[in-house]
Amino acid sequence: MELSTVHSSFNESTHCKYGLIDILKLQQFQKQIDWNVQWACHIEIGKYIRKLCSLTRRNMIKTAIRIHSSSIIYYRRFYAQRLITEIDPRLIAATCVFFSSKVEGCLISPHSIIEYSKQILEFPFKIQQITDTERILIEALKKTLIVWHPEKDYEDICNSSQLPEFVCETIQSILNDAYLTNAIITYQPTEITLGCVVVAGILQNCDIRTLLCSIQINLHHVEAVANEILNYYSFINSKEYSSYQQKAKEIIRVL
Repeated sequence: MELSTVHSSFNESTHCKYGLIDILKLQQFQKQIDWNVQWACHIEIGKYIRKLCSLTRRNMIKTAIRIHSSSIIYYRRFYAQRLITEIDPRLIAATCVFFSSKVEGCLISPHSIIEYSKQILEFPFKIQQITDTERILIEALKKTLIVWHPEKDYEDICNSSQLPEFVCETIQSILNDAYLTNAIITYQPTEITLGCVVVAGILQNCDIRTLLCSIQINLHHVEAVANEILNYYSFINSKEYSSYQQKAKEIIRVL
């Protein structure tokens, strides 16, 4: 399968060289904070980013997906070693969407971002604040501005494998959820996609061993991605999650 070629190309990218967050450092940081609340905030912000991209690019679905994907990755990289109390996550998220739209060649103006953001959550920020924060974001990201998206691998897998359509649909849904986990900033796009395939195989009782064996990839990483996603499902379905979610909504002031 041609994924191996894509995987080799990724190894030479700035995303691979500079954009993958060290897992151990990330875990150490998360142990030092109230990670459950911060994670719940990231999840709610992820939903905000998705809605914002959809609202501003209603008739450009693929473009909206790319902007959303890059925005989430920028956002999670920014907060990989930061508390959400250091700088308002709503402002960072909005700035990520603004900057991602420029990178993807389909500008969403700060005015539109502000207008549509106010339909989703309390958004007291002005245009100048977004443009000023863009400089902070770029400085934080430095050499990691180019993002490789797992959606390309997803398309390749579904087009070249014998997976049933309903399994591919499940993979797509799981991939959307993967953006709300640490996997999106700690693993390579191909590993993320295949981790989603593993979870889909579990949920749909589909044998995906032949597919995994046909691709030269670190299967330990694929397993780790799958575990990240399953951990996310466990987290949002736990009895405690509603309280974490409520705290998160209070912090980011979801309408």
